[in-house]
Amino acid sequence: MLPDRHEIASSLYGAYRLAWFDETGMGFFNISVEGFWRSFFAAVILAPFYMLSIGQDFINPEDGFSFWAAMVHFLTYGLSWVLFPLVAFFATDLLGIGQRFTALVVAVNWTSILIFGLLTISVGLVAVVQHAITELALVILTAALIVYHWFVIKTALETTASVAIAFVLFNFLLGAMLQQLAQRLV
Repeated sequence: MLPDRHEIASSLYGAYRLAWFDETGMGFFNISVEGFWRSFFAAVILAPFYMLSIGQDFINPEDGFSFWAAMVHFLTYGLSWVLFPLVAFFATDLLGIGQRFTALVVAVNWTSILIFGLLTISVGLVAVVQHAITELALVILTAALIVYHWFVIKTALETTASVAIAFVLFNFLLGAMLQQLAQRLV
């Protein structure tokens, strides 16, 4: 079942509240089992924007459209939404915080929309303006988004800062590995 407009709006508002380091933002997420599965709708919302952001990899003036490159990116995008929760399931259980797994995945999924949206806008501005100050702003925003991601994970898991850092690092490395895999296959 898909989330209705109210659940999407509530979840995005929760993501917004967490961006202000307000732990009560977690209360706007549906952290039930149904909410867990519906939070993956965030991947559907982001998919067209993701494909547009990496479009230069599968559409170019010389060769036209590359079906292979589009499929590689589509599959690695899907893997990125599956692998983090899969590893997090075992990691949270190993750490004795498995009861917070659902909250973690729901929060990470919905906050991904805010993170990706802000990064896309910033990269677009850097591409258009091409000025040192916009590049510096992108670096600062990226750092702020990493801290935001850390806060979301720390809050969702109700855990220590160091455990949240480990999850952020894993998620970052997973994304880098998938991006590298896609680039090698294309």
